[in-house]
Amino acid sequence: MKYSLFYAGLQPYLDSEYARQWPTLVGEAWTTTENFSVANLSKKYALADVQVLFKVFLDWCYFNPKRYEIDVDLHHTPGELSWSDYQGERNSTVLTAYETFNREMAIELGAEPSVAAEDAKTFVDMQQELLKDKIKTPAPSRNIDPTNLEDLYANASYTWLGVPQTITALFGLTNVTLKTDELIVLYDKKGSKRVENITSRLETKTERQIRNYFGFLHAQQYALTTSRMRQLFNNLKKSEREIVVVVVVVVVIVVVVVVVVVVVVVVVVVVVVVVVEVVIMVVVAVRVVKVVVVVVMVVEVFMVVVVVGGGGGGGGRKRRRRRGEEE
Repeated sequence: MKYSLFYAGLQPYLDSEYARQWPTLVGEAWTTTENFSVANLSKKYALADVQVLFKVFLDWCYFNPKRYEIDVDLHHTPGELSWSDYQGERNSTVLTAYETFNREMAIELGAEPSVAAEDAKTFVDMQQELLKDKIKTPAPSRNIDPTNLEDLYANASYTWLGVPQTITALFGLTNVTLKTDELIVLYDKKGSKRVENITSRLETKTERQIRNYFGFLHAQQYALTTSRMRQLFNNLKKSEREIVVVVVVVVVIVVVVVVVVVVVVVVVVVVVVVVVEVVIMVVVAVRVVKVVVVVVMVVEVFMVVVVVGGGGGGGGRKRRRRRGEEE
């Protein structure tokens, strides 16, 4: 379907109910609807391959590699940005570029510029808010919570978001009826807390804001269908690449500075060690010289005493010999 849309342009989307129910495109004519629910919205957009608040998919069973399991990623990051892009400040370069992309995309689809500008800002604000407590999708071996379809339907928070309804609807596309005890694995042992956080934040939003949240994410699927849309998409990716280049340059500079500092420290340490060794050698040499001098002086004194003592003794013997001869 996506490949055919590339050639068909935006018209198939503009003729769809998704476009006709997107408040940003409808403009001032949009009004609230009866019996609005987030669950119905999640299910409806999932059937159009747009999973917003969570992601349902099939994977090999962690408990039994011979079978499949139904997984629910409660930390799914929808849209064109990555998880890390939402962890910075709201006025960061990448989020500012993302807001511009969504504003211009809405205008290209037919929205009023002033409405597109306000709604695009609210959309990015809302997306960052909903991802506040989100984490990177954890490894299944360490962070899984096995449950089943019946338990999900019995949980008010999960049904409010439409998790079990979406699972049932997606498998219904292929006429597969799931059993109530069908194994379902939640990617996150604290999934209930995550779901409660999402529901509590969404409950403070208006229907218009929630519909726009889904509407912007759905429209991003059509980012390559016209030359203008492709240009907007490329501008967004260019901004991301520029940010990556800046980060790489900063990292390189930091690494170089660290290496230089380490080298300087090593050189200083080596110089200090050499100086200390030289000082020690000089001190030792001075002490050795002093000891040698003292030894030499002692030897000289000893020799003088020996010489003087030996000469005196010989003279006495000669005098005693002459005295004996005279007698």
